[in-house]
Amino acid sequence: MSNTFNIIIKSLSQANVDHTPVNLSNALESLQGQINEFKKKFPDHTLLTPEQQQRFNYIRQHVDRHNSRSDLQREAKKYILSLALIIHTQITFEHTMAECHQASLIDNIEMLHKKLKNQNYRPLTVDDEAIYNAGTRVGNIADIQRALNHFQKLYQDYMDTLSNKPL
Repeated sequence: MSNTFNIIIKSLSQANVDHTPVNLSNALESLQGQINEFKKKFPDHTLLTPEQQQRFNYIRQHVDRHNSRSDLQREAKKYILSLALIIHTQITFEHTMAECHQASLIDNIEMLHKKLKNQNYRPLTVDDEAIYNAGTRVGNIADIQRALNHFQKLYQDYMDTLSNKPL
């Protein structure tokens, strides 16, 4: 979550308490930035309901009118603040879920790596270890997925050699 986004939430919250005017354009742009960032990271998830998105778009289109009239600004501040909190909560939830998913994949990589190291199938190469090291760091899902696929294939190859050995 960006620091700017947190500042917007705090300033909107304070503006709601003391009824001071704020620049809604900045708040709306910050929210739109967070929505865009969320869509990049989680393209198959929706952040706002269609009604929330429609209301958000309406306020963005009429921000000048909302900035000039105190009654509309109060309404817009409350709505933007509620959207900001929804967005903040949803983004935090999705990041937490993504981290849990990554941790689960990393656990699988570590288990396969350990099993392969303990077998007499073949020694792990420098490349295998580099893939392992890259794939066991939280953050880059592509490296994690690549490492998981690599070690699943190695383990499958190992299992195939066992099934082909004569008893």
